[in-house]
Amino acid sequence: MSQIPKAFAFLIVVCMAFSAIAVMSDVSDATAIGSIDDDGFKENQSGTLTVKVANTEGTDIDVTITVLDEDGDVIKSATSTVADGTHDVEISFKLGAGSHDITVKATAVLTGTTETVTVSPGTATYTIDVDKSIWSGWVPYVVLAIVAIIVILVIVLWYRGRPKSKPAVTFTDLEEGKTVPQEAAPASDTGRKKYEAPKPAKQEEQPSTGRIKYKSDRRK
Repeated sequence: MSQIPKAFAFLIVVCMAFSAIAVMSDVSDATAIGSIDDDGFKENQSGTLTVKVANTEGTDIDVTITVLDEDGDVIKSATSTVADGTHDVEISFKLGAGSHDITVKATAVLTGTTETVTVSPGTATYTIDVDKSIWSGWVPYVVLAIVAIIVILVIVLWYRGRPKSKPAVTFTDLEEGKTVPQEAAPASDTGRKKYEAPKPAKQEEQPSTGRIKYKSDRRK
């Protein structure tokens, strides 16, 4: 093989290498989505997905983040304005309990225009695990019903065990201006006692002797 074909082949390899480097550099500097994080996802409660977006357009862009489920159905889509540089874009939605493999897609246009901005990479997959709520199913509600019944029974038994006393004054009496009657206070003891003479003892009857005692009517 002559030197000329070898040199020509070497030039072709070098050109291809430079082309690959240029493409890689262009991709790395392009507007793109990066890392994804999730927070607050619970059963019956919305969570937030945070997508990092790198804007290399030198001006503001409107980025639309679309979240799709395993079947390709749209879960949520939202648009945010992103300034030049790297920023976090948040999107909130609700998922059921379990593990969810979602797909995140991003499209963009220059703010205030319809000029499309290439986002590369513009797609990413992510898995969100949603814990089951303690209120799922019928067991928690049955427990609450039992507790409520016990509390009601305790209140009823306590009320029945209270001593019953009739109020001295009713609400109607209070409206009419009646006051609570005072209990009659016992007479105060002044220390004085009423003197009572002792009663004479009853004399015993003397047995009759058969004689009649003469009483004179003459005054002395």
